[in-house]
Amino acid sequence: MIFFLAALFAMLVGLLDFATSGIGFAVGATLWLLLRLCADGAVGAATVLPVRAAWHLPIWALSLIAATAGTALLRSYLLTLGSGHNSAQAGPIFIYDRLKSFTGDRISIIVSTTKASWLSKEVVPALAGMKREAIISDVISFIVLKNPNYNRTKLAAIQADLKAASQDADPVELYRRILAKGAEAQLKKLVRNAS
Repeated sequence: MIFFLAALFAMLVGLLDFATSGIGFAVGATLWLLLRLCADGAVGAATVLPVRAAWHLPIWALSLIAATAGTALLRSYLLTLGSGHNSAQAGPIFIYDRLKSFTGDRISIIVSTTKASWLSKEVVPALAGMKREAIISDVISFIVLKNPNYNRTKLAAIQADLKAASQDADPVELYRRILAKGAEAQLKKLVRNAS
């Protein structure tokens, strides 16, 4: 039970790390995310024995400490070789970073493919009858409502960028730029309202 709880807590730390990475997620990327979380869980479970030997605490507390220690160890540099600009650091972080990079690349590809498919198969047909200026206006309003203190100069630059994209014959470019501006929720709302 204690190994399971430590693994679960460590996987939650890994999930928090993934959620703050900004990669995004699509259902098709679940297996890659699970691979990444399993690495966190395995290290969290492996640190139970040393933690259990050191402290006599309730199971939940030992599990939490082991998970925290394991994930911290996984993300640490243990050795510095050399000095100054020629120094090199070694530790478990290099292996973990390679795993994160490998799975992150796979997840990004799946997310990009999923969004591109969504744009061409759902967004373009749903918003075909709506004027592009109205779409841009809704997106700008969404950004302002989301953050009332948004820099006006940056907002004008976003509006100019979206207007430039709206001149393109292919509407997908406009929708891609809307996604890049962080207004995916507004784009989904527009599609729902148009349907």
